[in-house]
Amino acid sequence: RGGQLLPQLTVCLFLHAALHLALAPPAPGGRRDVSALLSRASLFFLSANAALNVAGYALLIRLYRHSVRTIFNRRLPSDASSIVSSFGAHLSLLRPLHIIWRYATASLRVLPDVIVVGEVRCGTTTLCHHLSTLPGASVPFCLWKHPELDGKETFYFVGHYLGSVDPRRYRMCFPLKATRWWNRKVLGRPFFAFDGCAQYLTSPTAASLVARAYRDAGQPPPVVVACVRDPVDQAVSWWRYESEAMAWGRSMGLSEWNEEVRSEAYPPRTVTEALEFSGSDYVEGLYAGAEALSRGGGTLRGLPPELMTWPGGQLTGIGRNGRYASNVARYERVFRDAFPKEANSWGGRRPPNDENSSSSSGLIFTTVVPLERLSDINKLRDVLEDVTNKVTRRCGGTERNGAIAVPRNLALIRRNSGKRSSRALRGLSTTERLTFERHFAEDTAELEKMCGMRLGWKSSPRDSKVLAEVERISGKAL
Repeated sequence: RGGQLLPQLTVCLFLHAALHLALAPPAPGGRRDVSALLSRASLFFLSANAALNVAGYALLIRLYRHSVRTIFNRRLPSDASSIVSSFGAHLSLLRPLHIIWRYATASLRVLPDVIVVGEVRCGTTTLCHHLSTLPGASVPFCLWKHPELDGKETFYFVGHYLGSVDPRRYRMCFPLKATRWWNRKVLGRPFFAFDGCAQYLTSPTAASLVARAYRDAGQPPPVVVACVRDPVDQAVSWWRYESEAMAWGRSMGLSEWNEEVRSEAYPPRTVTEALEFSGSDYVEGLYAGAEALSRGGGTLRGLPPELMTWPGGQLTGIGRNGRYASNVARYERVFRDAFPKEANSWGGRRPPNDENSSSSSGLIFTTVVPLERLSDINKLRDVLEDVTNKVTRRCGGTERNGAIAVPRNLALIRRNSGKRSSRALRGLSTTERLTFERHFAEDTAELEKMCGMRLGWKSSPRDSKVLAEVERISGKAL
């Protein structure tokens, strides 16, 4: 899991090759049979190491080119210094040999019981850390050796694995079935796996791909968790996070934007320009086309470059990530169609947006967790108990999977969720802040109806005087 297997094998290859060539021939009258046996064994392991190096670097080069073009949204560098700098960074971060092994053994692996689908900058890293400390938890594989990503999210259905999103291969990111059997049957311990890819909630294709992975495997749907926070805070936090990521790309020597895949307007220069860009006809067309592609008759196995890893680029999420109700409703609709038995039997409730029910009837497949609940010890315990109870029910009860006990002494932590509200909004003018509030107000109201809770966010419905002031100031500015 260190992420350094390929460089380590490369060093071993050169040392082993030198040692193999330096082996002295047996002395006259010596035991030639033993010497020949050792020489053949040495040659075998040397050849195997060479094959692993060739396969590893071949995949690493492809992953590097893919990452530069569609994740960092840049052109491949042309000067030697930038090539060495950027390729060296990817060599230290990526795990090509792990990927090869896991793809080869994908059919022998399990699907996760829990998927934390998002949203970015909403506490998913914190929640996944808490999940990883529970009895029986098995963390997912991540192709990136990064402290905030490793053991948390797979990035599978957003195209990090050379654009492949084949639902049949999603298992490659999770433990072997033999590991689950050993824990449950032999050791008598609970076992569950989870994924925490925060991009899945906004992704127009992930919901359909996740549903197909479980439906085609004949399994019940996973426990889907959506972390949310005040959408204005989320938008500003995501802007700052991606600004730092773009600076990271420049530090690698990646300077030219890839206009062959992204729009000439990308990246937007300010957070308000990003909000306008996310609602442009160009971006709307990309998201609508992607969702239509995922609903097609055939199984989607690969994403085109313009749809990876966010349609139009990461900053198209400004203005879209915070529309939680719309994104959650997509999961509810897709899962209702894919799992009609569960939709009709789970609690006797109907999914939201059903023509015969109101949107306040509750959610069936998705558990919504506001960020504020992760900073209160009692509410955090309730969240974890709710998730583990659903996992136990999904796995067939305690008699099949054992009891997943939430520890009595929980430690409040806060990982990678961005700056707190007052600091996150620093730098936004009053007009900009109100523009964002108005943008999210209708969706926030719908989310409160879905969840049956009052969120109290800045974009939550307020009294008529405040709403009139929002319209007056925003309208004047626009």
